[in-house]
Amino acid sequence: MGMILDADSLSDFIESMAYVSSITSHNAAKVRELVDLTHEMEATRQELEDQRAEASQRQKDARDALDQAVTARKELQRQVEEQQAREAAEARAAIEEASAAAARQQTFTNASGAATTIEVPRDEPAPGPDAQGNGDAQKPKVPGGSDAADVSWPADKAAFVDQWTARIDAFLAGSPLAGHGRTFAEAAWDNGVDPRISPAISNTESTKGRYCFRPHNAWGWGSSSWPDWDTAIRAHVRGIARGYGGYLTLDFARKYCPPTYQSWYATTLWSMQQI
Repeated sequence: MGMILDADSLSDFIESMAYVSSITSHNAAKVRELVDLTHEMEATRQELEDQRAEASQRQKDARDALDQAVTARKELQRQVEEQQAREAAEARAAIEEASAAAARQQTFTNASGAATTIEVPRDEPAPGPDAQGNGDAQKPKVPGGSDAADVSWPADKAAFVDQWTARIDAFLAGSPLAGHGRTFAEAAWDNGVDPRISPAISNTESTKGRYCFRPHNAWGWGSSSWPDWDTAIRAHVRGIARGYGGYLTLDFARKYCPPTYQSWYATTLWSMQQI
């Protein structure tokens, strides 16, 4: 009403109204821009909060996963150490029993069904810490034990075969298996087996091939027979890798010669120590 009264003419009034309308529209646009900016800022703030919360949760999850992994590793290590201690104690007891039987000049029946002299392996000390300071000295050591640490596995097959060929040939000298050290060594490499096991078992079961109950079966290997020593050796090493594991253990002996596994284990381990 004041604008109408203050206007000198209708055209002045219309011009004043247009100006006021323009100012109002401009201010309304600015207000809308401010509201939109406020909403955008709030959305950005919320997004940042969500990202921060997500990052914090990921950090927590990572810490929890690490803690769980450390706990699991410690538990696995504890179980392994307990198992190693049990195996060492059982192996020691088996060797003590075999030693007592040997002192009474007893024999045992091997897997071939033949009476065999009991041999007692020497008791070797546990190894000390390695070059990195790892505490291998704390690992329970099977008396005279045969494990992965007793065999060096170089990257070069030829070096491995050459090393063990000479040692096995020396062990088999003068026997029907003499000169087959390379076959034993190659088969051991190809199957990841301790190269001493098969030659040692041949001594336990057939005095290194002298008394085979089947053709070329020097290991008391069921009813198997082979046409030649090369085929027989490779088949035996492959078979023990698949069915018994690559290293001599008390469980290996239990499976190979159940009735007299203690004496079989001790005698076979004694032969391995000669190689």
